Amino acid sequence: MRPPGHWLRAAAARVCAKRTIERVVDPIVADIQTEYVAAARTGHRLYAEWTRVCGYTTFWKAIGVYTLRSGPRGLLNSLAGDHWALARLIVYSLMTCVAVTLVLSASPMIATYSRFPSLTLTLLLLPQAFTISIPIALSLAIACFGHRIALRVRRVRRVLALAAVATLLSFASVLTLPMSNQAYRVAMAQQLGLRGITAYSLPRGMNELSLTELAVRSHEYSRAWQWEKVRRFDYAYHLRLALPTATFVLSLFALALGALARNRASRFLSMAVVLAGYYVALMLSESKWSIAMLPPIVSVSAPNVVFTALSLALLTASGDHRRSLTS
Repeated sequence: MRPPGHWLRAAAARVCAKRTIERVVDPIVADIQTEYVAAARTGHRLYAEWTRVCGYTTFWKAIGVYTLRSGPRGLLNSLAGDHWALARLIVYSLMTCVAVTLVLSASPMIATYSRFPSLTLTLLLLPQAFTISIPIALSLAIACFGHRIALRVRRVRRVLALAAVATLLSFASVLTLPMSNQAYRVAMAQQLGLRGITAYSLPRGMNELSLTELAVRSHEYSRAWQWEKVRRFDYAYHLRLALPTATFVLSLFALALGALARNRASRFLSMAVVLAGYYVALMLSESKWSIAMLPPIVSVSAPNVVFTALSLALLTASGDHRRSLTS
């Protein structure tokens, strides 16, 4: 049977500094174990458990007080170290995401607000930019600042985990995009002074349909042998899946690029060129020739597949380069 407080010591070792462990955690855990053993030897089981509860309470109070006293200084010291490189990367990603979203939305928001001075109508334009701003922001942040995270297996996994979370956020924005588009249309109709128009009576276009509704429409048109409309709806369906996936794919490429290029300016410019090439490839997949010649899932997924292969090749090359330098 493990002594009480062992899990407190193990959990604190993961997040607390060595100095905190020695000065705060170890003395309290030692007291808890000593008092618990002494109480257990007397045969009073309830008193021993009460001692354990009191010890745990004292532990968390001490940690809280110590954090309040040394938190600001310790946070600054931690942010200056490599251990918090991932935290800085998250901050840079959020700041870049806000900037890119505002840049992408600025022109339509200004044009809309100048014609219809409604804050609600203007803010409904923001979700349309998230599916593009999230992958751009995270990949640029990784390319510019990810070099501070050493190319080791554990830290690469942390960056990829961050990319996976961002991919889920991007996919969530794709799921909410039809609702925001429809809400924008309803608000616009109200601004134009139309009567009897509601969220249920206003007809919805392709951009206002959910993934399930796109699949149903495609199936209906296939039964009617209207293959051109089937391809259009299939393309829209797979594009909504490909855009969130681009977050992970481009983050992987940025991670590989950061491991090869040393200069921050060169990493930024290279990643900007890669981003432009990626979205140009997506635009080409929407051309009539591409839609007519290739299945929609192939034309839309091709950029993700190609960039993933390039990313893995670059990561392998960077790993071989580092091993050659250390050998």
